[in-house]
Order: sequence, then C-alpha cells, then structure tokens
Amino acid sequence: MAQPPVAPTSLPHGRNAFLALLASLAAILAMLFAKSFLPEYIVFANDGPLGANSAAAGRMPEAMLGVWADLNWVGNEGVASAPNVSNLLTGLLGPVGLAKVIVPLSLLLLGCAAWLFFRQCGFTPWVCTVSGIAAALNGDRFSVAAWGLSMWVMGTAAVFLALAALLAAARRGSLPLTLLAGFATGLAVMEGFDTGAIFSLIIAGFALFHAWTQNSQPGRQWAIRGLGRLTLIAGCAIFIAAYTLINLLNTQIKGVVGMTQDKDTRERRYAEATTWSLPKIETLRVLIPGLYGYRMNTQDGDAYWGTVGQNPMMTQLQEAAARGDAQARAMLSNPSVHRYSGSGEYAGVLVVLLAAWSIAQALRNQGAFNDTERKLVWFWTVTALGSLLLAFGKYAPFYKLFYSLPYASTIRNPVKFMHPFHLALIILCGYGLQALARQFIRPAAASSKPLADQVKDWWATVTGFERRWTIGMGLLTAVGFVGLLLYSSARNELEKHLREVAFSEDMAKAIASFSIGEVGLFVLFLTLSVAVLVVAFSGYWSGRVRWAGVTMGMLIAVDLARANAPWVVYWNYRDKYASNPIIEFLKQAPHAGRVQAVPFQLGQQFSVFQQLYGLEWTQHLFPYNNIQTLDIIQEPRQTTENQAYRAALMGNSGTLTRLWELTNTRFIFGLNDSNFLNGIAAQLDSGRRRFRIHTPFDIVSKPGVTTPTRMDEVTVITNGPGQLALIEFTGALPRTKLFTSWLATTNDSEALSLLTNTAFNPHETVIISAPLAPAAAAQGTNTGEVKFTNYSPKRLRLEATATAPSVLLLNDKHSPNWRVTVDGQPATLLRCNYLMRGVQVPAGKHEIEFRYEPSITGLYITTVAIVIALFLLGVVLFTRQADEASPVAKSTAPPPTK
Repeated sequence: MAQPPVAPTSLPHGRNAFLALLASLAAILAMLFAKSFLPEYIVFANDGPLGANSAAAGRMPEAMLGVWADLNWVGNEGVASAPNVSNLLTGLLGPVGLAKVIVPLSLLLLGCAAWLFFRQCGFTPWVCTVSGIAAALNGDRFSVAAWGLSMWVMGTAAVFLALAALLAAARRGSLPLTLLAGFATGLAVMEGFDTGAIFSLIIAGFALFHAWTQNSQPGRQWAIRGLGRLTLIAGCAIFIAAYTLINLLNTQIKGVVGMTQDKDTRERRYAEATTWSLPKIETLRVLIPGLYGYRMNTQDGDAYWGTVGQNPMMTQLQEAAARGDAQARAMLSNPSVHRYSGSGEYAGVLVVLLAAWSIAQALRNQGAFNDTERKLVWFWTVTALGSLLLAFGKYAPFYKLFYSLPYASTIRNPVKFMHPFHLALIILCGYGLQALARQFIRPAAASSKPLADQVKDWWATVTGFERRWTIGMGLLTAVGFVGLLLYSSARNELEKHLREVAFSEDMAKAIASFSIGEVGLFVLFLTLSVAVLVVAFSGYWSGRVRWAGVTMGMLIAVDLARANAPWVVYWNYRDKYASNPIIEFLKQAPHAGRVQAVPFQLGQQFSVFQQLYGLEWTQHLFPYNNIQTLDIIQEPRQTTENQAYRAALMGNSGTLTRLWELTNTRFIFGLNDSNFLNGIAAQLDSGRRRFRIHTPFDIVSKPGVTTPTRMDEVTVITNGPGQLALIEFTGALPRTKLFTSWLATTNDSEALSLLTNTAFNPHETVIISAPLAPAAAAQGTNTGEVKFTNYSPKRLRLEATATAPSVLLLNDKHSPNWRVTVDGQPATLLRCNYLMRGVQVPAGKHEIEFRYEPSITGLYITTVAIVIALFLLGVVLFTRQADEASPVAKSTAPPPTK
C-alpha cells in the first residue's frame, strides 16, 4: 500500500504561519467577494448603504467635526465620526471604494488580530492560523459585516488586540502594553458603540481574572494588581474614546425618550428594548446555519422564518385577529411583523467540537492544560454561557436582571450578547486546537503506517477518556442522522407552520426544502469533523503537523465559507442608483422644499409606488442625491421635543396639512386625479385648494428588465399617461421667511396648542419660545425678502432685506449647537414654532449665517490619546526588551493519558 506523503516535521516560524493566514484569508475572501473586482458592483449594505455614505451630511473629513442629518424629518443631530479605522478608511476610499472592500477587509483584519491574540496565548503557529480562519469567517461576524456593520467587526478586532496586549503585558511586566490594551478597548467602543461597551465589560473581567491566575498567593496583592491594571485600562479606554462617548451621550441619551433611568421608564421600555431577543430553540443556528433561513425580503428558500425581531404587539395582534379584526389580520400578513433579522449565528461544526474539547480538557486533572490555562478556559466558558443566557432576552429571566442595572436599558437588543458569545467560542476553539497539538499532533517522527491502519491500531489500544469521547462523538453523529430523518418526515407540519406565519404556499415549500437541506449539510460536516478529530486522536498527524493544520483549516474554511455565501449580496450600483425625471427635478434645489408621500391607501398602483418610495427612494436615491424628505427613515432613539411635536401634529389627518405647512413640505406624492386633489383639499385643507399637479408619472420596468421582481428593477417615466403625480402644496411655508409679527411664550404646551389651532396663521405670525419683546410693527405687515446664497448641511448663508425689525424663521430643527451671525456679528439663536430655528434681524439688508458647531473638545482629547497610543506602539515594536523570550511559552501540561 502506498505511503501517504510526509510533511516536514519542524514547526513553521510564526511569521510564516501569519503569512499563511494572510494568503488563505485573501484567497477565500477574494472568492466570496469576487464581484468587487467588477467596476459596477458593490456589496449590499442595509446599514450604511452607498446612498447614505454619499450624502453631504456624512462626508469625511467634515463629519469628524459634527454631523447634522438634514435629509430626514426637519434635520437632527447625528453622532460625529470619530477618527477610528472605519472612518479613516471611509475618507481614504470614498463611498464606492468603501462599499467594494470594507466587508472583506474588516474580516481580514479580524483574522489577523485573532492570530496575534492566540500567539500571545502561547499557542503553536499553525493553531493560531487555523483559529484566525475560524475568527475571520465566523458566521456572526461575517453576517454583521455583510449587513453593513463592518465597524462592529473592526471593534471585535480591537478586542482581540486588547486581550493580546493584556497577555503580553502580564508576561513582560510592560506598562506600555497595559496602556495599549486600554487604548484598544477604547477603539472597540469607538467602532462598535454599545457592542463595544459590552465587549469592554468582557475585557475588564478578563483583566481581573487573569491577574488572579498569575498570583500564586491570592489575596490583597492580586486584587491590588488587578484593580490597578483595570484602572489603567479603563482610563486609557475613556481617554481615546472620549469624543465618541461625549457624542453618544449628547445625541443618543440626553433628551431622548425612554433614556431616563427611573424604574417606571425602564419598565415601559422593556418590551421595545427586548424586541431583538434570541429564542432558545434558535441557538441551534450556532450549529446549523440555514435552519431558520438567512435574510428577509428574499424570494428564495433561504428566507428567514424565525422570530428574532418579532413585533412586541404580536400577542395582542393575534388575539385581535381571532376576534375578527380586519386591520390586525392585515398586519399579521406582513412578514416583518413576525420577524426581522439580518444576522447569522453559525460558528462551524468543527469549531464547536473543538471548543467542547477544550472545556472537557479543562475539567480533567490530567488534561492538556496547565493550571493557568485551565482557569482561563473556565473564564471563557462562563463568558460564553452568560452571554448566551443574556442573548435570550425576553425569552428567559436573565436579561431582566441585567436590564435593571444603571444605563443597561440604553442597549436595545439582547441578541447583541451573541457577539461576546462567539468571541468566547472562537477562543475556546483555539484552546481546543492547542490541546490537540500538545497531545496528539507533535513534531515527532511520522508513523509509516497508512491512515486506516493507524486509526485501527489506535482504536484497538485506546482506553479511558479519549475512547469515551470518541464514542460520544459517534453517538452525536448518529443522533444527527436520526434528527435529519425525523425533520424530513415532519415536512408537512413545517410547511403548515410557515403558511401560518405569513409565507405563501410556494415560499413555504421552498423554505422547508432549504431548511431540511441545511440539516443534511450539518450532518455531513459533523461526520467530516468527527472523522478529522479521530485522525488527530490516532496520532497519525504526529510528524505531519502541517497536514493537520491544512486539513482542519480547510475543513473550517469550506464549512464557514459555504454557510456564509448566502450573506454575500451584490448591487449593480449604476443600475440601482440610476436617476429618473422626478429625482432630477427634486435634486435641483432640495433645500427649497421637503417631499413626502401621502400616508393613505390609494389603490394597487399607489401601493406599489409606496413600496418603491419607502424601499428605494427614501433609503437610497434621496440620500444619494441629497434630496430632503419629511419621512423618518431610521430613528431608533426619538428626542423628547420631536415626540411632543409629532404627537401634536401627526396624531390625526386633520393636522397633516398644518404639519406640511410648518415643515416646508412643498411636494407630496399622490394620484394624478382631479377627484383626488379635490378630496384631499376638502378633507385635509378645509377646501382651500392649495394642491396642484406638478408632474404626472408612471411606474415602469428599468431598461433591460422584462419582469421585475424587486423594487430596484423599476423606475418612473413622465411621458406616459401619468396615473401617479408629484403634487405641489402651495400652502407650505418657505424654508426661510421674515416676520414682523411674532408671539413670544416660554410655555411649550401653549406653543404647540397655538400651532395646531386653525385660527392661527403661520404665514403671518411666528411663535418665539423666548421672552422676546413684542413686535413694534403692525400686525400682518410681513414684508421683506430672504434668499439662500449658499447651502450645506452645517453651514447656511442667507441674504435678507427687511423693511422693519423682523424675525427670520428657518424651517430646520433647532439645536443649541447651531450658531448664528448677522453681518458677521454673533446673534442670539431663537427657537421658533416650537421646533425650528430663527434669529432677529434689524431693518435693512443683511448677511445671515447659520453654522452647526458642536463642541469638539472630545476630538482634541481623542486625538491626543491616538498620538500617545501610536508612540507607545512604537516603543513596544522598536525598543529592544530586556527579555527577548519567545511569546510561545513552554508547555507544562502533563502527557496524554490513555
């Protein structure tokens, strides 16, 4: 019988193993994201799509000085872009370049950071390489990146770097490395926001626990050392993340509905805050990637059908539907009421088995680990278990305890705790691989026996733990096969359930087939993984170390790559963002008037347009072309003043025209029908006939599309019959206007009451929320002109000619961070009509400038911290240490037992 090829017996140098990781990940990611090499294709992004990244409001580097989101509602403050890796890449690559490469690039950096961490753990280089592949292709991190949140992946990379720096600092006794661990922790917060904050808790726990494991006499000494280290880490993290933390506090917590920390507010918000919880049964997705599908809004069998993101009102809707409520039944027919998810939880079969192997070894007195490593495995096991229990959210009692902690209620989604769960699982996988390397895959002389004979002879002699473990894996494989048969036999029940949760009959069949097929693939990879572990246990790879790394690395890579492939979606951005006559008109002077679609059901054709408008125009074409809409595209945290204003003006259709009037909403979308115009004039505008058809249009397929199946495959034309129309509302206030008549009040309730009073004429009088002296001019003498001389989201220049002392109203949202000058001299910023901005101007011709200038003290602090961090990194990299010992610690683990 031919002898198998024998690989070199010597361990590769760490640098070679790192290069192997780079080459492997580059090849895998290049295959998965091959379309990025084509000029017209970009990677899909739900969060941070090309349109949003192209908008002037977020353009780098100006966005680092503050963000004023002017395209939705009447404007709002955004989180300023911190000088982190993601934002620097945004400025360097531009929107299109970023959309092409940020997903694979972030995953590549994650794999490299994980490699450095495992190397500092003292693991052999090939173990670090295989573990780096498992980290880079982890389904949770991959799907998050493919969803448009690559910055979260960058944050996870920073976490690995922080952990690596902590281990290196403990081994070398290096203060600079401890400080760098803190800076890396802060970088994780800068990239991941609340997910970074969650990870920072894990890093803090690890720092304390690791200090305890390093002290042979636990007591006051380790506590002082651990707390001192923790103080340094926390201080450096806050130092470098200062700008991000200040911005998050000012824009996402202060003045935001539900962010107060009193008990009643937290309890009222609990249902909303736990919407994205992981049902316990869906933990199976860690082992079976497509069991519950992948994405929403797909016509293929991989549509997600679980219950993550289920509407908190589901029980009430179901009860109402059972009573015959037609509206409740209509809502239940919408899949997004039942679920809304965009992330995967697959870790890989072999990864999970190796993690389990590490836990089993840590529980043995004569296992593969020394005392310190055994304790660290316990730490990561508890971290994984605790994170999983918290991720269950509303489906278990544990998150309620966490939610009661101060400011824990500001974290919206319990499922985010799956991120530290996967971090811990990847680390446990690395420990499992290292255990295999120490016990069974040694750089000794290779056996001359063929593989089959080696396994057979090993099985004839093996006893004890390894034999029981192997039998257990065999039983697990058998259970997998039985489970596949049972699940296949329950296909009819599965299809029935799918039809009951808002899927058509055809979709139900396709989803059932796909889900059963995913279970079949799980059984296949379980069988292969068990076989690989059996080969490792047999000792066949001793002397063939490189083959062990290649085999296990390839199995993990193939498994994770095929499982992650459905997350990779591409857009032809030239087709998707192709303009049309309506867009071309609206983008000519977007600050001259906002636009909105009427919120009514007006027949099938308008229903199709509402989908086009909501999915494609407001989320993509409008920001891409800087078109301003009154619609609220995404606002997870509503400010208190917005809530009050909307409650007063959006509560019923009777105040809808007043809302359009006050917010400079000049254009609405509706039907090209005189009866429709007369109807809305009579019902919404007291018959004042302030609506007129501006441009009729029709919905048609885009060129080259015969039968459109998605909203981005249709467009509009203006040379057809024109069933739909862009309608001008002539009653809207101009964006800016001079008033010689005003009412002053410091009572916000009174101001809102006046604004909704039909007797109040907002074209004649403006309401000032300040103790301003009454107007000297006679009522109703609003004369004067004002025009824009320059417009950008954060800087507006106006030229006003006032015939008398006036108040200039600017129909954009007020914020104390806006500054205003009149003829170059600072003036007092007024809050007008409850929500808008304004300023007093004297009679005559004047130059007025509004500038958005939030404090950037935090940016200075962060910049100083970055400079210090780079200096410390230089010290660590280029200063020769007194101790030049290899980072690979000598193993003190006992020999394997049979």
